[in-house]
Amino acid sequence: MKRERILQTVISVNLNKEQIGEQCDSAFAAVHNCISTAASEPSESAKKEKLICILKSFWRGKSKYIDGCKREQLQKIASLAFGIRSVQSSRLREEIRQYTFQEIYMYYCYAERMAKGDDYLTLYFQKRAEERQKLLAAKKEKAEQQKRKALEEEQRKKDEMCGIDRWKYDIFEKQQDMNYFRNLDDEEKFQAEDRIAVARLLMEYWKEIGKWTGGKVSKKQTEKIAKIQEILGAAQQ
Repeated sequence: MKRERILQTVISVNLNKEQIGEQCDSAFAAVHNCISTAASEPSESAKKEKLICILKSFWRGKSKYIDGCKREQLQKIASLAFGIRSVQSSRLREEIRQYTFQEIYMYYCYAERMAKGDDYLTLYFQKRAEERQKLLAAKKEKAEQQKRKALEEEQRKKDEMCGIDRWKYDIFEKQQDMNYFRNLDDEEKFQAEDRIAVARLLMEYWKEIGKWTGGKVSKKQTEKIAKIQEILGAAQQ
Protein backbone atom coordinates (compact mmCIF):
# COMPACT_ATOMS: atom_id res chain seq x y z
CA MET A 1 0.00 0.00 0.00
CA LYS A 2 1.40 3.40 -0.97
CA ARG A 3 2.09 5.86 1.78
CA GLU A 4 -0.02 8.49 0.02
CA ARG A 5 -3.09 6.28 0.39
CA ILE A 6 -2.36 5.73 4.06
CA LEU A 7 -2.09 9.47 4.61
CA GLN A 8 -5.30 10.07 2.64
CA THR A 9 -7.08 7.53 4.82
CA VAL A 10 -5.94 9.32 7.95
CA ILE A 11 -7.16 12.63 6.60
CA SER A 12 -10.57 11.08 5.93
CA VAL A 13 -10.76 10.00 9.58
CA ASN A 14 -10.42 13.66 10.61
CA LEU A 15 -9.04 12.72 14.00
CA ASN A 16 -8.46 15.83 16.07
CA LYS A 17 -7.38 16.93 19.50
CA GLU A 18 -10.89 17.96 20.55
CA GLN A 19 -12.13 14.41 20.03
CA ILE A 20 -9.31 12.86 22.03
CA GLY A 21 -9.00 15.36 24.86
CA GLU A 22 -6.45 17.90 26.01
CA GLN A 23 -4.29 15.46 28.02
CA CYS A 24 -3.84 12.87 25.27
CA ASP A 25 -0.08 12.32 25.32
CA SER A 26 -0.12 9.53 27.90
CA ALA A 27 -2.99 7.76 26.13
CA PHE A 28 -1.09 7.77 22.83
CA ALA A 29 1.96 6.39 24.67
CA ALA A 30 -0.22 3.56 25.99
CA VAL A 31 -1.44 2.72 22.47
CA HIS A 32 2.17 2.79 21.22
CA ASN A 33 2.89 0.15 23.84
CA CYS A 34 -0.06 -1.91 22.59
CA ILE A 35 1.31 -1.81 19.05
CA SER A 36 4.79 -2.77 20.24
CA THR A 37 3.35 -5.73 22.16
CA ALA A 38 1.39 -6.92 19.15
CA ALA A 39 4.45 -6.58 16.91
CA SER A 40 6.19 -9.34 18.86
CA GLU A 41 3.91 -11.95 17.23
CA PRO A 42 5.55 -13.98 14.41
CA SER A 43 3.05 -13.58 11.56
CA GLU A 44 1.13 -10.66 10.03
CA SER A 45 -2.26 -12.14 10.90
CA ALA A 46 -1.16 -12.94 14.45
CA LYS A 47 0.09 -9.37 14.92
CA LYS A 48 -3.24 -7.94 13.78
CA GLU A 49 -5.24 -10.31 15.97
CA LYS A 50 -3.07 -9.48 18.96
CA LEU A 51 -3.54 -5.74 18.36
CA ILE A 52 -7.32 -6.12 18.04
CA CYS A 53 -7.39 -8.15 21.26
CA ILE A 54 -5.45 -5.49 23.18
CA LEU A 55 -7.56 -2.64 21.80
CA LYS A 56 -10.78 -4.49 22.73
CA SER A 57 -9.51 -4.75 26.31
CA PHE A 58 -10.05 -0.99 26.68
CA TRP A 59 -13.79 -1.72 26.97
CA ARG A 60 -13.35 -4.38 29.67
CA GLY A 61 -13.88 -3.06 33.20
CA LYS A 62 -15.38 0.12 34.59
CA SER A 63 -12.40 1.86 36.16
CA LYS A 64 -11.78 5.42 34.98
CA TYR A 65 -8.09 4.78 34.34
CA ILE A 66 -6.06 2.00 32.73
CA ASP A 67 -2.39 2.02 33.73
CA GLY A 68 -2.63 5.72 34.59
CA CYS A 69 -4.36 6.68 31.32
CA LYS A 70 -7.97 7.77 30.97
CA ARG A 71 -10.03 4.81 29.71
CA GLU A 72 -12.19 7.23 27.71
CA GLN A 73 -9.18 8.58 25.79
CA LEU A 74 -7.88 5.08 25.05
CA GLN A 75 -11.30 4.07 23.78
CA LYS A 76 -11.53 7.11 21.49
CA ILE A 77 -8.11 6.44 19.99
CA ALA A 78 -8.95 2.79 19.40
CA SER A 79 -12.30 3.73 17.89
CA LEU A 80 -11.27 6.59 15.63
CA ALA A 81 -7.85 5.31 14.55
CA PHE A 82 -8.44 1.56 14.33
CA GLY A 83 -12.21 1.14 14.15
CA ILE A 84 -12.40 -0.93 17.37
CA ARG A 85 -15.50 0.29 19.24
CA SER A 86 -16.33 -2.46 21.70
CA VAL A 87 -15.36 -5.84 23.10
CA GLN A 88 -17.39 -7.37 20.27
CA SER A 89 -15.38 -5.61 17.52
CA SER A 90 -13.66 -8.30 15.52
CA ARG A 91 -11.61 -6.43 12.94
CA LEU A 92 -9.86 -3.19 12.09
CA ARG A 93 -11.33 -0.33 10.09
CA GLU A 94 -12.29 -1.30 6.56
CA GLU A 95 -9.81 1.22 5.11
CA ILE A 96 -6.81 -0.29 6.93
CA ARG A 97 -7.87 -3.93 7.29
CA GLN A 98 -5.82 -4.96 4.26
CA TYR A 99 -2.70 -3.06 5.33
CA THR A 100 0.44 -4.82 6.50
CA PHE A 101 1.19 -4.39 10.18
CA GLN A 102 3.98 -1.95 9.35
CA GLU A 103 1.58 0.15 7.31
CA ILE A 104 -0.98 0.05 10.12
CA TYR A 105 1.64 1.44 12.46
CA MET A 106 2.53 4.14 9.93
CA TYR A 107 -1.15 5.00 9.59
CA TYR A 108 -1.49 5.25 13.35
CA CYS A 109 1.50 7.59 13.56
CA TYR A 110 -0.17 9.90 11.03
CA ALA A 111 -3.37 9.69 13.07
CA GLU A 112 -1.48 10.65 16.20
CA ARG A 113 0.09 13.59 14.39
CA MET A 114 -3.34 14.84 13.32
CA ALA A 115 -4.83 14.31 16.75
CA LYS A 116 -2.20 16.44 18.38
CA GLY A 117 -2.54 18.98 15.60
CA ASP A 118 -0.87 22.29 14.95
CA ASP A 119 -1.33 23.44 18.55
CA TYR A 120 0.75 20.55 19.80
CA LEU A 121 3.49 21.11 17.23
CA THR A 122 3.50 24.84 17.91
CA LEU A 123 3.96 24.21 21.62
CA TYR A 124 6.64 21.61 20.86
CA PHE A 125 8.68 23.97 18.68
CA GLN A 126 8.05 26.83 21.09
CA LYS A 127 9.45 24.70 23.89
CA ARG A 128 12.46 23.78 21.74
CA ALA A 129 13.02 27.47 20.94
CA GLU A 130 12.77 28.39 24.62
CA GLU A 131 15.26 25.66 25.52
CA ARG A 132 17.60 26.91 22.82
CA GLN A 133 17.24 30.49 24.10
CA LYS A 134 18.03 29.32 27.62
CA LEU A 135 21.08 27.47 26.33
CA LEU A 136 22.29 30.51 24.38
CA ALA A 137 21.65 32.75 27.39
CA ALA A 138 23.63 30.37 29.60
CA LYS A 139 26.52 30.36 27.10
CA LYS A 140 26.41 34.15 26.87
CA GLU A 141 26.40 34.48 30.66
CA LYS A 142 29.32 32.07 30.91
CA ALA A 143 31.26 34.03 28.28
CA GLU A 144 30.51 37.30 30.08
CA GLN A 145 31.62 35.80 33.39
CA GLN A 146 34.87 34.64 31.81
CA LYS A 147 35.37 38.10 30.30
CA ARG A 148 34.69 39.79 33.64
CA LYS A 149 37.05 37.38 35.36
CA ALA A 150 39.77 38.10 32.80
CA LEU A 151 39.28 41.87 33.22
CA GLU A 152 39.36 41.54 36.99
CA GLU A 153 42.55 39.48 36.78
CA GLU A 154 44.09 42.03 34.45
CA GLN A 155 43.13 44.86 36.76
CA ARG A 156 44.52 42.95 39.74
CA LYS A 157 47.84 42.56 37.98
CA LYS A 158 47.88 46.24 37.09
CA ASP A 159 47.04 47.21 40.67
CA GLU A 160 49.98 45.14 41.87
CA MET A 161 52.29 46.93 39.45
CA CYS A 162 53.74 50.33 40.14
CA GLY A 163 55.51 53.00 38.14
CA ILE A 164 57.57 51.81 35.23
CA ASP A 165 56.32 48.20 35.34
CA ARG A 166 52.74 49.33 34.85
CA TRP A 167 53.65 51.77 32.11
CA LYS A 168 55.61 49.07 30.29
CA TYR A 169 52.68 46.67 30.59
CA ASP A 170 50.25 49.22 29.18
CA ILE A 171 52.53 50.19 26.30
CA PHE A 172 53.95 46.81 25.27
CA GLU A 173 51.05 44.49 26.18
CA LYS A 174 48.00 46.72 25.75
CA GLN A 175 49.34 48.93 22.91
CA GLN A 176 48.44 52.15 24.74
CA ASP A 177 51.49 54.01 23.41
CA MET A 178 49.43 56.86 21.94
CA ASN A 179 47.63 57.47 25.23
CA TYR A 180 50.96 57.77 27.03
CA PHE A 181 52.42 59.99 24.32
CA ARG A 182 49.47 62.41 24.53
CA ASN A 183 49.89 62.66 28.30
CA LEU A 184 53.64 63.25 28.30
CA ASP A 185 53.18 66.97 28.93
CA ASP A 186 50.62 66.43 31.70
CA GLU A 187 52.57 67.29 34.85
CA GLU A 188 49.78 65.92 37.04
CA LYS A 189 50.37 62.45 35.58
CA PHE A 190 54.11 62.46 35.01
CA GLN A 191 56.78 64.30 36.94
CA ALA A 192 60.09 65.06 35.25
CA GLU A 193 61.78 61.70 35.92
CA ASP A 194 58.62 59.76 35.11
CA ARG A 195 58.26 61.66 31.85
CA ILE A 196 61.75 60.59 30.81
CA ALA A 197 61.05 56.96 31.76
CA VAL A 198 57.85 56.92 29.69
CA ALA A 199 59.64 58.54 26.74
CA ARG A 200 62.31 55.84 26.89
CA LEU A 201 59.64 53.11 26.96
CA LEU A 202 57.92 54.65 23.94
CA MET A 203 61.22 54.73 22.06
CA GLU A 204 61.90 51.08 22.87
CA TYR A 205 58.38 50.06 21.89
CA TRP A 206 58.41 51.95 18.59
CA LYS A 207 61.77 50.43 17.73
CA GLU A 208 60.36 47.00 18.44
CA ILE A 209 57.35 47.47 16.15
CA GLY A 210 59.24 49.28 13.39
CA LYS A 211 57.89 52.78 14.00
CA TRP A 212 61.18 54.44 14.97
CA THR A 213 63.21 54.37 11.76
CA GLY A 214 62.67 53.36 8.14
CA GLY A 215 60.77 54.46 5.09
CA LYS A 216 57.41 53.39 6.52
CA VAL A 217 57.52 55.94 9.32
CA SER A 218 54.92 58.63 8.60
CA LYS A 219 55.41 62.38 8.86
CA LYS A 220 53.28 62.56 12.00
CA GLN A 221 55.20 59.68 13.55
CA THR A 222 58.45 61.48 12.73
CA GLU A 223 57.18 64.47 14.71
CA LYS A 224 56.42 62.21 17.66
CA ILE A 225 59.91 60.68 17.46
CA ALA A 226 61.45 64.15 17.43
CA LYS A 227 59.60 65.01 20.62
CA ILE A 228 60.79 61.78 22.32
CA GLN A 229 64.37 62.52 21.21
CA GLU A 230 64.04 66.04 22.58
CA ILE A 231 62.91 64.76 25.99
CA LEU A 232 65.65 62.09 26.16
CA GLY A 233 68.28 64.52 24.83
CA ALA A 234 67.44 67.10 27.47
CA ALA A 235 67.73 64.41 30.13
CA GLN A 236 71.33 63.69 29.08
CA GLN A 237 72.44 67.29 29.33
